[in-house]
Amino acid sequence: MKIFYSIIVLCCLSNHLFALTKYWVGTTGSYSNGANWNTQSNGSGTSGTPINTDDVVIDRNATITIDGTYFPSSVWIINNATVTFTNSSATAFTYTIGGGTVLPAFKIESGSTLNINGTRAITIAIGSGSTANIFGVLDVTGSSSKMDYSFGGGITTVKTGGKIRYGGASSGGTGSTSTFFMEAGSVYEIYKDGGSFPTGTYNANSLLLNSGAAASPASFSMNSSTGSYGNYEFNSPGYTNSSTGINNNYTFNNITITDDGSGSWVFSTNSLTAYTLTINGNLTIAAGTNFEINKAASGSQATTVSVKGDIINNGTITETNGNTGSLLEIAGTSTSSFSTVTNGITNDISLKINKTAGTAVIALTDITLPASAFSRLTLTSGNIDMQTNNKLLFIQNPAFTALIGGTANSHIIGKLKRSSNQVGGYSFPVSNNATQLAKATITTSSTNATDWTVEFIPVNANAGNGFTPGVIEVVSNYVWNITRTGATPSNADFLTLFYGGLNTSQVLIPAQVKVVHWNGIKWDNLGGLDGGGSVDNTLGSTGGAAPGDPITTFSPFTLGGVIGVIPISIEYFRGTKNNNDHVLSWKVNCTGSTNVSLIVERSADGRNFNNIYAETVSALRCRQPFTHADINPMPGLNYYRLKMIDTDGKIYYSTTIGLLNKQTGFEILSLSPNPVSDNGMTVLNISSAQKELVQFFITDMNGKKVYTQNGISLIAGSNQLPLQLSDLSGGAYQLTVISENGKKASSSFVKE
Repeated sequence: MKIFYSIIVLCCLSNHLFALTKYWVGTTGSYSNGANWNTQSNGSGTSGTPINTDDVVIDRNATITIDGTYFPSSVWIINNATVTFTNSSATAFTYTIGGGTVLPAFKIESGSTLNINGTRAITIAIGSGSTANIFGVLDVTGSSSKMDYSFGGGITTVKTGGKIRYGGASSGGTGSTSTFFMEAGSVYEIYKDGGSFPTGTYNANSLLLNSGAAASPASFSMNSSTGSYGNYEFNSPGYTNSSTGINNNYTFNNITITDDGSGSWVFSTNSLTAYTLTINGNLTIAAGTNFEINKAASGSQATTVSVKGDIINNGTITETNGNTGSLLEIAGTSTSSFSTVTNGITNDISLKINKTAGTAVIALTDITLPASAFSRLTLTSGNIDMQTNNKLLFIQNPAFTALIGGTANSHIIGKLKRSSNQVGGYSFPVSNNATQLAKATITTSSTNATDWTVEFIPVNANAGNGFTPGVIEVVSNYVWNITRTGATPSNADFLTLFYGGLNTSQVLIPAQVKVVHWNGIKWDNLGGLDGGGSVDNTLGSTGGAAPGDPITTFSPFTLGGVIGVIPISIEYFRGTKNNNDHVLSWKVNCTGSTNVSLIVERSADGRNFNNIYAETVSALRCRQPFTHADINPMPGLNYYRLKMIDTDGKIYYSTTIGLLNKQTGFEILSLSPNPVSDNGMTVLNISSAQKELVQFFITDMNGKKVYTQNGISLIAGSNQLPLQLSDLSGGAYQLTVISENGKKASSSFVKE
């Protein structure tokens, strides 16, 4: 008996130690038929069916009937072979590969294809510790057939250029993030109705292709808490469904809806659960297709499609059945673009801008939001740039609450159009660039349907003419261009223009500041009340004393007033450094004001200021110089301005200066005015951490130097350097300042 068992063990060891390579030499036949196999590819060796320790190589076209359960050590399909595994028996078979020394255990070479078909299931599994690499194509159509990417514990990788396809009556592979991998340039295609994309680890540039859906789209086995998919494309011309959603939180790289047949691609159909579809790259919607964010019967539960890249909408982005929480969010940390066809966003879809501060969404087309009472624009962070391509953002929802937010960090660069049909204040957070906010608010006087368009223009073409002595003697060098349309449009009860978010070099707040309107010949006085950052017109269009007199004529508006009657005027406001202290000095003149409050304000960003010193002085003391030392400046650049309040409560501001709390270095704060006018006079505002000898030069758009000046001395503090640039022709330029030790700072400007 011991001898018998020893023989069995030796036989097993012999089979393991002397595994053979078996080549398929037949054409069509059964796997178990030894005549179809040989130890030599040309058939000159020994015939015989592969045993469990053998390595299998198929290097020619073949159709092989799987007629049993097999455990080859390895299977390679090579030499551009097209191979079919089929099963028509009454039994489903599992074909497990692995356990030997050949790596990878399963390989479909580039140019080769393995088809799996038949009326009974064939499951391919990779044994524990073994690997499968698919460089070619695995195409599964057999009834309930599949490749199981986690059953045996092995690892399957679809390599660059490789493809797995599921069609016919196949089942669908299952996997995990540690057993199934898709490399860049690999494809996982489902070209049947239904099916599922498995859990796995997907390179961002792998592709999931859903090309055969009819009644049901392919589902996804992995939600955002498990992992993220690569690119996804829906291209199913025979698709008829418009009611099935994928209902979970999912993350993809890019999503492309190429063809949805007569149906619609739907994200959510749930009215109770808040789902988010995250797209780290681009969303592309082809012409004639529908991308539905939510198709629940009703509800206001948030359903969000968050896109961090570009949105290219040539079809329709919509929701149906009144799901009022449907939201298209543009997020991410880098600049992206947005294009949409006319009426490409419909029903209750809202738009939210939620990018990193300082980044923008650049509109390639006009953007029109739906007229729905539930469609809103929310500005959280980042800007919408309509100006670069001269486009228009149109909010059709006529409620004044249809726009939420609007700050210096999140606003519309360029033209904003809004509909109104309510008595209330409509906000227009616009500007001409990303660094300032020039908001305007229009308070309507009736419920008449009206469309308002507002654009902030940094150059006032009529800043030097059209004055009325004693009424309007000076105006700001910028305008808000406001227009309206409608069959019987509403007038404006009040107009509020905000200057607090503008670059300080542009802000002009004259005495008795007023909102003024250019009537084509001169500036009309619309009255004004300075709120310390904004001015309300308070006297109506005639300039009389009746607040109820509405504004009825539109186009350019700005801030203006009278020269020479300012109760408080400032002679200078300066800043220097004394070791680590920031020393501020100023001198003001008080006329007709018995007491004056003087407040020094400090800011880290030039927009949000806090008081650091305050003093109320008599008219006599007001005429004497003042000094205040900030002994605890903030790290980096500190902005300072002087706020002055007269006896009547009117508020005046100095220009803003900057002091750099560093040991070395300098920063350019502004070039004012910018654009530089025809006379060429402008002032360079630069802050230096120490005494410094610098030079500067100006280059045009081609990088050619057109102006150079050497030997400029900077003090340790705030420096205002007058420049005469009348010799420059009109255009865009860059000013660069260089210190003796090679440190640089640059600023762009425009010469009219």
